[in-house]
Amino acid sequence: MAGANSVFTGDALLTTPNQAPSRDAALFETLGIQGAADRLANPGRLREHLTTGGSPMTLFLTGLAGFFGTHFFSALRSREPGHDLRQRLGEARYMGVYSIVSLAFFGLMLAGYGRAPDGSPLWTGPEAARTLSWLPNGLALILLIAAYAPTGRIKRTVHHPMMIGTGLWAFAHLAVGGDLSKMLLFGAFALYSVVSVTAAFARGDRVMARPRVAGDLIAVALGIAATLGLWYGGHAAMFGVAPE
Repeated sequence: MAGANSVFTGDALLTTPNQAPSRDAALFETLGIQGAADRLANPGRLREHLTTGGSPMTLFLTGLAGFFGTHFFSALRSREPGHDLRQRLGEARYMGVYSIVSLAFFGLMLAGYGRAPDGSPLWTGPEAARTLSWLPNGLALILLIAAYAPTGRIKRTVHHPMMIGTGLWAFAHLAVGGDLSKMLLFGAFALYSVVSVTAAFARGDRVMARPRVAGDLIAVALGIAATLGLWYGGHAAMFGVAPE
């Protein structure tokens, strides 16, 4: 929309007399609003803006890059004997460092994302993507639970239910649309799921355990329960957005 986030100055706005800039400045002072040009012109305020948590997007992007950087490294690292960092450091040490670094960047990412103001939508999906979002998200929850439940037919068939479920969840949210931070967040998860699953299948990683019906029953029952809980109030309570 033309003129959004802008202030028009001059003697007239088309054919209408325009108010004096001092009145705009007084209104900004009352509301506590500062223009981007003012921040750039004042190095002290800009430095304060960037170093005291005043830039949620900077915090979000730092966390995003660090979190997915560690995950992409882990997914694509060499598995050759003598070159696999996980083998060289040992399982416990590698997973300890990996978990601490990932959690630290994940915290930064969530902190920045939660504090970032809503922006103009970069993409608005079709209405069907929103009204039917329960379907891919419900399947994603079933897959995520199947990853940790006893091996059933679901895990035995898809082999990587956690990452495939994460991809379904991310693509379902991308289809709905959103502003820059949402597109970056869900786009990164979607890209990582595709790359990690592709790399895992290329390495020949497969689930070979004998499937048990109990694993499927647990995944489906808990997945449906979680979907209903999120749909009927849970999603709005946790994330501030109610699915439609």
